[in-house]
Amino acid sequence: MVSLDIVIAITAIVSAIAAITAVIVGIMNLRTINKAQEPQFELNRMINSPVGTSMQTIEVSHPDKPIKNCTVLYDGKPLVCINNIDPKQYEKTILAGGVSQFRLPAKAASELDENVLIIVKDGKKTLQSIKLKDIRRA
Repeated sequence: MVSLDIVIAITAIVSAIAAITAVIVGIMNLRTINKAQEPQFELNRMINSPVGTSMQTIEVSHPDKPIKNCTVLYDGKPLVCINNIDPKQYEKTILAGGVSQFRLPAKAASELDENVLIIVKDGKKTLQSIKLKDIRRA
C-alpha cells in the first residue's frame, strides 16, 4: 500500500509543476501583448535630389502610434534626422500618421554597403532591424 508521505510528495510535485507552467504561460502572454503595443510603420529608402546633390534618406512613415524617441542606426551609428531644426539631432518624435527622414552617409549610392543593418529604435527599444538592401525604394 502507498504511504501517505508518498501521496503528499507527489501532490506537491504536481502542484509545483502546475504553478511553474502558469508562470511561463503568463510571461509568454505578456511578451505577446507588449509586441502588439509597438507602433507599426512603413520604412522606405528615398533619393532626394536638391540642385546639384544626391542625398539618400531612410523614411519612417505613417506609424499607427507615436514614436516618441525615434532613432535610425546605420551600421550601429545614428543617422541625422533632416526634419529637425538642429542639424545634429539624431532623435525625433514622429506623431501617428507622420513622417520623418534620416540622412544616410554622404557616399555615392554605389559605395553604400547594401548588407549593412538598419535599426529603427524608440529610445532603447528596437522596433525593427533590416538590411539596407531589403528596404523598399520609393
